[in-house]
Amino acid sequence: METSPRWRGRTLYLGNASAGIDMAYIKSRKVLCISGWFDHMVGVEGGEIPLSEFLTGLGITLKDCVKAMNKEASMTQELAVQRRVRR
Repeated sequence: METSPRWRGRTLYLGNASAGIDMAYIKSRKVLCISGWFDHMVGVEGGEIPLSEFLTGLGITLKDCVKAMNKEASMTQELAVQRRVRR
């Protein structure tokens, strides 16, 4: 992830040089900005969607989010312990 100067949020890029999408989350407004590209340079006009609408539209619940975040935290903690053990 990197900071996007265009949206002043965090941006996630999915795809490759020839085609893909980029999604930026703007925390202060709680919106996702989504756009894309194809044929190496042709931009696809994007749009914004409130985070709550995005999640409910995909059927993602608070429980799903908590479970995913807890799993991520557990994996991060496990890696940190493994690194300490190796030293």
